[in-house]
Amino acid sequence: MEWIIKIVLCGILLIIVWQDFSDQKVMWFLIPIVFISGLILGLLQFSFGEYSYYILLNLIICGILSLGVIVYSFIRQGNVISPINKTLGLGDILILFSLTSIFSPLNYIFFLISSFLLTLIIHSFIVHSFYSNRKIPLAGYLSVYLIVVFIVESCSNYWGPYYDEILIQCVGKIH
Repeated sequence: MEWIIKIVLCGILLIIVWQDFSDQKVMWFLIPIVFISGLILGLLQFSFGEYSYYILLNLIICGILSLGVIVYSFIRQGNVISPINKTLGLGDILILFSLTSIFSPLNYIFFLISSFLLTLIIHSFIVHSFYSNRKIPLAGYLSVYLIVVFIVESCSNYWGPYYDEILIQCVGKIH
């Protein structure tokens, strides 16, 4: 059952990638499907209480991130404006919220930081090498990265979007 949901989810993510890279738009109804798929995957692995706590923490993290974008837009523009379609597209914001159901809080933070860095690096290379569109299809890049996460998880017995042990061990080795 879990693999069927992940295959369907990867198919939806590929559609998001195609739409965001080609039209810089994402069909809105795909976003709740991503969230619901993540809910089903999470509830297959955790109790309702524990999983609800994960989602709540991830929503708080995403809310803080969204607030940071609003503050950044205020500082940059000098007045309060909606960052939607100026700084971030609505699809980008919605995909960030939909991904809260797919990760534990520690893995969600790791996913956001690493995917944002990879997005900046890859998109900077693509813009300077191939075409001049400066808008970043963030929802598309996040979807590609999530597909890679599922592929790595399928090849590994020790890591997945809900398992924090490897990240905790890596952080412990740094100190």
